[in-house]
Amino acid sequence: MKKFSRKDILKLMGLAGIASISGTFLNQVYSKNMKKNTMEDDINLIKNITKLPETGTWPTEDPFLFCVHHHDVYPSANQNLGPNASLFGRDIGQDFSNKDGWSMYHGSIIPGFPRHPHRGFETVTIVEKGLIDHADSLGAAARYGNGDVQWLTAGNGIQHAEMFPLFDKVNTNSIDFFQIWVNLPASRKRVKPYFSMLQKNMQCRLDLPLKALIDKINVNS
Repeated sequence: MKKFSRKDILKLMGLAGIASISGTFLNQVYSKNMKKNTMEDDINLIKNITKLPETGTWPTEDPFLFCVHHHDVYPSANQNLGPNASLFGRDIGQDFSNKDGWSMYHGSIIPGFPRHPHRGFETVTIVEKGLIDHADSLGAAARYGNGDVQWLTAGNGIQHAEMFPLFDKVNTNSIDFFQIWVNLPASRKRVKPYFSMLQKNMQCRLDLPLKALIDKINVNS
């Protein structure tokens, strides 16, 4: 049976979630399972439902509020962890242009999404390549990527930042990740916010104060 990459699996997760809302997908899969078809047959069935863009947002239905694939190939880094290139012609603070294959998004020096609020849903961030710096109003911070996953429950409300620091001053800096927003049921929308990390080489909970978190990262680095 063909092996699927993390990116393939995530795409299938998104497609399965969207398709399952209609009920058609479930009926077809149950029918095919009765015939003892292979998993790859079922995966191909999901793939044939619709064609999704390689980058940008995907169509979703509740409980999937939002799904996006970010793929940026940034130039070499400058001394401020940003792109060593002119930002002329970009709408700084709102740059989704993909000009020259990358965007600054809401960042002005470092690409990414500075402090912003979330409430009433969860975000799942799967980083295929590159690094993300996370900091939040809980006092927690983390740098993760290259195979790591973050699951954030916004619940009663949280503010956080997601920035994409660039480090290679000679070669290009690529980032490739997916983020899915999952709606919380009414009874859970006001839960205490927290987040978990599923790291490529370890599994740990990161709802820790900043100093404890940094200590934990240093111990395991």
